[in-house]
Amino acid sequence: MPSTHESTLVAHLASLQQRPLSDATRERLAQALLDWFTAGWAAVGMPGASALRALARTSVPGPGPAPVFGGAPAQPLAAGFANAGIAHLREIDDAHRAAMLHPGVVAISPVLALAATQALSMRRAADAIVAGYEVALRVGEALGTRHAAGFHATATAGTVGAAAASAVALGLPQAQLHHALGIAATQSAGLWQLVDDEAHEAKSLHPGFAVRNGLMAAWAAQAGFPGARAFVTGRRGLYALLGGDGPLTALDSDLDAPERLNTATIKAWPCCAQLFTPLDATREILDQHAPAVQDIESVQVVIFPHALKIAGVHWPTKPAETPFCLRYVVARRC
Repeated sequence: MPSTHESTLVAHLASLQQRPLSDATRERLAQALLDWFTAGWAAVGMPGASALRALARTSVPGPGPAPVFGGAPAQPLAAGFANAGIAHLREIDDAHRAAMLHPGVVAISPVLALAATQALSMRRAADAIVAGYEVALRVGEALGTRHAAGFHATATAGTVGAAAASAVALGLPQAQLHHALGIAATQSAGLWQLVDDEAHEAKSLHPGFAVRNGLMAAWAAQAGFPGARAFVTGRRGLYALLGGDGPLTALDSDLDAPERLNTATIKAWPCCAQLFTPLDATREILDQHAPAVQDIESVQVVIFPHALKIAGVHWPTKPAETPFCLRYVVARRC
């Protein structure tokens, strides 16, 4: 087979497992795990968490060995789905500016679910999580801003990342790893139409379904099913059909650079990352000038238009809308 961006990326994942983890990557991995856990634990009492746990039990009934945030242990597929959705509920899970997605929930959730059913060395678990971040973020960067305006990249690129994490956790050889990514790419979906139709409560399903599909893709590859090889760059791959406009070189460039895990952002605010710039500016104004509330007549915020394609709620009428309303989050900060 000719060399492609995808085959180079898969070979890179294999090579990452052979080289030592740097101290910086180990530290960043520990931060990612802590961030994932605190995001999930902070949401265990929310109505959305109860709904996700119930949905997981309905879709994959019966007890299992994998822990679930705030609920009884379940089968890995149910636990991975529920935990990814629950850790996403408060919009505090880590993010990435260039890829425009949440990598931790799709990279960590399937690995820890699988770890409950099979012996994983610490190195294998680390490699799997690093692979999940590497693929989700590289694919997200390649798909770019036009894609992210119409699709939730956590659900599209994130599905491929979840497959990478799952496949490495399962110990699949390089050829099957490639098949797993290709199978996952055919199941990538997640429309931002839910924002336009005020269905924000369903957003947590996106990482849940990404993990579900990523796990299934890895198991399918392990069972011998083939996957699309040019799953991003092909004539009918993700880039062509899902509005890609980013640099395809993101898939396989700078392979000697630190792992993409090191470029993710630990969130400072429990809201959509598109709103961080005005929030940081608000904090700086308050810290430097300490204006009295009664002296503020109005606040005018100028923000890049793409942000409002995702975080464009005029004023929230329900809790799930609050992280996507610029007026609300700035007012709360003031």
